[in-house]
This record gives sequence, structure tokens and C-alpha cells, in this order.
Amino acid sequence: MKRIALVIAALTLVTACQTQQQKADQLAAICSDPANREPDPDSIYYAECLDVVPRSNNQLEQDWYQTAPEGN
Repeated sequence: MKRIALVIAALTLVTACQTQQQKADQLAAICSDPANREPDPDSIYYAECLDVVPRSNNQLEQDWYQTAPEGN
């Protein structure tokens, strides 16, 4: 009986996990929203979206100017 319960539990865990393709599709949909690609400290998707939709050099320069500390 314990063995059957373990097999059922294992199968449930395996089917509950996303495949890499499903995760990539979901992330692509999230990253299609430009707000998720902006450098916002509160954005939980910013770093992941950079891997999917890299920023141009111009965008990176703008990010740097906006987030760089001010000198004296």
C-alpha cells in the first residue's frame, strides 16, 4: 500500500512540473509586455526578460543614466 501511495505521489509531482518549453512560452508571453522589460527594482521579471528580449546599447545607456548615483 505504501508503494502505491509513493508511486501516485511521484506521478503527481512529475505531472505538476512545467516542461522547459512551457516555461519558455509563458516567459515569452510575460516579456511581451514592455513594462516587464523596464529596469524596475520591484519587477520580478526584469532579469529573466533580459534573457528573452535583450536590450539595445541605447536602452542600456539610458538605464545607466537613470540609475547611476549622482556625483558631488
